[in-house]
Amino acid sequence: MKSYSSSEMLDIWMHRLGLSSALPECSVVRVEGIDLEPEIRRRMRLWYLQLLDTAPAHLLPVDESSRSSVTVTAEGLFHRVGLPANTRRVLSVKAQGWLKAVEPVSSQQAIDTLRRMPSPYARPGVNSPLAIMADGALYITPVKLPSLDVLRLILDPGPDTYVLDESLLSSIPTSLS
Repeated sequence: MKSYSSSEMLDIWMHRLGLSSALPECSVVRVEGIDLEPEIRRRMRLWYLQLLDTAPAHLLPVDESSRSSVTVTAEGLFHRVGLPANTRRVLSVKAQGWLKAVEPVSSQQAIDTLRRMPSPYARPGVNSPLAIMADGALYITPVKLPSLDVLRLILDPGPDTYVLDESLLSSIPTSLS
């Protein structure tokens, strides 16, 4: 895992796009032309956010935390987990008392389980808990104690920092088209 500043990442992008000077002892002065830097920075940021959302977790910085607060929603069967504002992805969650950590699913993926919620015999239990991502929030059930043992997240370090495995640099585009 390596951390890059925004200017270091810009240099890498410029090199991949063939826009950097091949000879460090030479200098190039631009008299007029299009300033590509803002566009490259914008694409750089979008590329990184896409990686945070989709790249394999072992290639990204994973925050392992159990500090998030759990609050009860109005329905009573689900508990809402308060996530940091810069959360891009929840990898797994384990509430206190659960026998295993689970990966959150979307509300669409959980429809069959949600249909069984009225039956106390078919509800998720400590052997097969349920975590659902819906509208940017994480809902979990069952919860006996409002405490988490595990919460694994992918967080956005902000627009000026890029933390990733160097192997992901090969996914930088080689053209702006």
